[in-house]
Amino acid sequence: MGCSSGEVLISLCEDFRVDGLEFEKSPKMVELANKNIQMNTTASIHAYYADYTNIQGVYLEVDILICDFFMHHIIDDDVCVQMLQSFKKSFPNSRYMLFMDNFTPEQHHATNPELFVPAFDSVHRLQKIKTRD
Repeated sequence: MGCSSGEVLISLCEDFRVDGLEFEKSPKMVELANKNIQMNTTASIHAYYADYTNIQGVYLEVDILICDFFMHHIIDDDVCVQMLQSFKKSFPNSRYMLFMDNFTPEQHHATNPELFVPAFDSVHRLQKIKTRD
C-alpha cells in the first residue's frame, strides 16, 4: 500500500526472493512504479491503482501487508476502521501488517522531539538511500 515509485517493494522482493503486489492511489505513481518494475527487476511485481480505504478484490496470496507512508492522510476514525475492514476482506491470509509513517507532534507535546528515529533509517535503507552512521 502506498507503493509510490515501487522502489521499496522492488528491493524487498529482490532481497527476499518473493513476489509482490503494490496498491497506490496516484495513477501517475502507478505508471512510474510499473515502469520501474519493467526496467529494474525480473521479480514478479505488479502495481495497481486503488483507494486504500476500499480495496476491491480478494488477494489470497498476500502474506505480509506493508503500508508505506500514507496513514497520516487517514485522519477520520471511521475511515480508518473502514480501511482496516477492507484490508481484512481483501487480504484474508495476511499474517502481518506493517505500518510505516511519520508524524509531527502537536506543539504542546514537542518539548524536544527526536527528528530522526530508527524507523526513518530503516525505511531509507530499504530505499537504498544512504543513512546516518
